[in-house]
Amino acid sequence: MTFLNSALLAGLFAVALPLLIHLFSRRKFPKIDFSTLRFLRRLQRQQMRHLKLRQWLLLALRTLAVLLIVLAFARPALVGQMGFGALTAGRTGVVVVVDASAGMQARNASGSSFQQAKEAAQTLLSSLSPGDRAQVIVARREPETLADRPTADTDALRRALQEVRPWDGPADLAAALDLAARSLRSSPDFRGEIYLISDFAAQPELPDPPAGLVPFFVPAAPESPENLSAGPVRVISEIIEPGQPVEVEVTLANHGRRDREDVYYSLYLNGTRVAEDVVSLMAGGEVQRRHQVQPQTAGLQEGSVEIEDHDLLEVDDRAFFCFSIPEKLEVLLAGEAAAVRRLRLALAPSARQDDLITLREADAASWDAGSLAAHDVIILAGPASFTSAQAARLATYVENGGGLLLFPGSRTDAAAVNRELLDRLDAPRWGEPMGQVTGGDAFLVWADPDLDEPLLRGILRPGSKPTLPHFYQALRLVGDQGDAPLRFRNGLPFLAEAPRGQGRVILAASSPDPAWSDWGGRGIFAPLIHRLVLRLAGGYKERCQTLTAGQDLEIRATEGPFGGEASATAAAELITPEGQEIKLPPQVQGQRVVFRRAALEEAGVYRVRAGSREHRVAVNPPPEESDLKTADLPAAYPAWQEAGVIVAAPDHLAQAVRDARYGRELWKAALIAGLVFLGLELALGSAWKPRPPEGE
Repeated sequence: MTFLNSALLAGLFAVALPLLIHLFSRRKFPKIDFSTLRFLRRLQRQQMRHLKLRQWLLLALRTLAVLLIVLAFARPALVGQMGFGALTAGRTGVVVVVDASAGMQARNASGSSFQQAKEAAQTLLSSLSPGDRAQVIVARREPETLADRPTADTDALRRALQEVRPWDGPADLAAALDLAARSLRSSPDFRGEIYLISDFAAQPELPDPPAGLVPFFVPAAPESPENLSAGPVRVISEIIEPGQPVEVEVTLANHGRRDREDVYYSLYLNGTRVAEDVVSLMAGGEVQRRHQVQPQTAGLQEGSVEIEDHDLLEVDDRAFFCFSIPEKLEVLLAGEAAAVRRLRLALAPSARQDDLITLREADAASWDAGSLAAHDVIILAGPASFTSAQAARLATYVENGGGLLLFPGSRTDAAAVNRELLDRLDAPRWGEPMGQVTGGDAFLVWADPDLDEPLLRGILRPGSKPTLPHFYQALRLVGDQGDAPLRFRNGLPFLAEAPRGQGRVILAASSPDPAWSDWGGRGIFAPLIHRLVLRLAGGYKERCQTLTAGQDLEIRATEGPFGGEASATAAAELITPEGQEIKLPPQVQGQRVVFRRAALEEAGVYRVRAGSREHRVAVNPPPEESDLKTADLPAAYPAWQEAGVIVAAPDHLAQAVRDARYGRELWKAALIAGLVFLGLELALGSAWKPRPPEGE
């Protein structure tokens, strides 16, 4: 037992007042003995005993009433689980961890879970005693402190906390709690308390509770766990061409516990609604819908899918995406004359300025004289071999986002090409020859093409029986071939593809050279070569990225179409979804120059200007933040439960803190008991008051 207002215990002297009044009110009368009254003495003694008993009972009630009322003002409290112990002395160190993740934006009675969390933290800071010290940690991807160290200036902490806003990314509560524990362990305060204020949605992972500290869980949960989310949006079309529709796949999910009917959503492209649909979502389920969108122009495209009826958590009701349609592709072509002639006719038949492909031919012996990075795709037809320097330059080119297409030829030394280049790229390799260069009846043909293969989609119509090209000679492709888009009828691949770094390599088993095949004269040749170039030209795709809020942005500044023509000294400019402009200085990373921005905070489409090129970055909240179902506290964390964690709702946090620090207060019970005793005293005193004789 302890008393929070112990100074008022001096009022216990008032307990003696009823006794003093009783003693001073007693009167002694002279004793006169009447013979006629002697027979009443026995009756008098009996009545006096009853009268004294009543007087002592009233005196006890008055004394107890005064005692309990004085104790009520002194605020008695029970300390410890059984009511025994002593009030903790010394200063208290308090660290408040506030969850600032995207899920904390869900609405509740206080406006949002985050607003409720801030109000609870403000209440804690206001309740600190003089000399106590506090720290506030905002949990994001990395914890952020509002002060350099625990401070007694709680007003400054409250002002800083007022400016804190939630972000659209995740919160690493484990890292924030570890930081809080380290802060309190290094503090000289006698008592340490850690408060975690969170929605505890999806049962976040927490570290083991720190020893010697008093932990509190303060759940700031939304009104309901029912929530729908839009996204992700996936661009299905692997090969995107100007003037052609682009297929996208939309995902919508129901994270709640009840089914939802008639969920209406819209698909937007460049600010214009281009599609809409209504779906039904089972509890805990998701659906995918595919749409074809038709961009009006080439270049960067940005879009979103939005659930029109917003729910408690609005940040995930909209998902963003982007893609790029190539405006101009730079292609370098070199090799044996016969194959180069057919490739030139297929890629640039008119050589107009508005053609998608700008073709530059180079001599087979000097194709590497200029900058390789100035080209989106390099096509080499019949290379004899590569020097170490040429192979190293090609490998760097591919790793930085370039595309490389290789055809065999009559002068090709397959073993040398494998050794110098393909092994370096960890790509498929050329093996032994198949067939002979006869131009006669001995030839290889393709197996029936898969019309769903992106490389062939739209080139061949379903049900058509095209005349397939004849291949008189080919090289076997060995190594990891992946999913070969075209195969010969004997099952061996005609094309093999391998990604490397940011780029990719495609290896062909035969050549358009008439000595190798009649492929170059068939109608399928030109559109297939165009598709191969588009598939390899990954640089235009790199101009669009999709990230999760909280992830780092990195854009390469290497010169060239797929690098952005940015110099190593000029800063890039990042424009946020809200229109804020941020300068990104160049950073050297090995042989590359990059622009970086750590932890993108808000969902939406960012724009980046790097040199003469623009980039788009679609940022969406983490999918796990859409699950608003809260954990069962404290049972969800057995280690914390064993450590005696105190779970307190925000509305009852102040009382829970007082109970934990000072014990359970008994002043209300003492005051009520004192008033009850006063009432009994009045009732008994009135009932025992002598009645006047009848007739008076």
